[in-house]
Order: sequence, then structure tokens, then C-alpha cells
Amino acid sequence: MSSFICNDITTEAVASGFYHAGYIGASEIPDIADELRFLNEVETGDRYCETYAHAIPKISGRKFSTAEMVGAARCLFYQCDNGEELTKRLANIFALLKTLPNVLLDQAVKSGEYTTEKYFNDTIYMIKNGRKAKTPYGEEVWISEPVKFPWELDA
Repeated sequence: MSSFICNDITTEAVASGFYHAGYIGASEIPDIADELRFLNEVETGDRYCETYAHAIPKISGRKFSTAEMVGAARCLFYQCDNGEELTKRLANIFALLKTLPNVLLDQAVKSGEYTTEKYFNDTIYMIKNGRKAKTPYGEEVWISEPVKFPWELDA
């Protein structure tokens, strides 16, 4: 299993997700981003038996979409999920990180931002108002499209 240190924008998107999920207040975004980066550095270092110098992430104040926050949380969780024992504080942050994508997706469905469709045993999240298209009979209809979740975000 590979691992890497996520960039600042990915870490900030996850911290923003913590805020949108109601886990923290807006003023705590820089602090939780710093702790998430530290968790990422510790867990990646443990995986490769290395130590990384701690780098405090820069906060841009960018607004993130639900898909960006979910994708970033899934990416960061994967980088930090190595089964090593954590301090109580980092274990609590890791537990919240694990639940974050589902909390954000549930909120998006409840607010009407996304709809869901079942495909065998999987739930597919769809953008509620995808795009306009024309039927073969010339009628205009709205087509829902699956949500595309990014992995690591670009700066």
C-alpha cells in the first residue's frame, strides 16, 4: 500500500468538510488542517519508517464543493489508514475523517444537491440537475449525471 503527503489544498478541503459536517467552527479550519497534515505526516512516515518535518498547511479560504470535500477526505483517509496505533487526539481526528464522506453525502442528499440511484448493491450519487439534452423526438429533458469525486485536489 502506498502513501504520500497530501498538498495544502487537499488538507484544507478536508478541514472545510469538518466545518460543513458540523464537527468544528469556521475559526478552527486552520487548526484542524494543521492536525490533519500532522496525522498524514505521522502515518505516512510510519508506513515508510521515515520522519517528515512538519509543514503547516497554507489556508487559501477557497470554497469547496461537496464532491471536492468528499474526494479529499477519501484521499487523506487512504493515506492515513495504516493500522498503526495513534495518540488519543489523532485517533479521534482519524475517526471523524473516516465518517466525513458519508456525513457530507447524506447532507447533500437531504438538501437536494444530490440524488441517489441504486446499481446492484452500490449507491450512485447523482447531480440533481445535470444537463439539458434533447430526446429523439425533440423534447428537452434534464439528465442527471453521476458526481465525479476528485482524489487529490489541484492547487
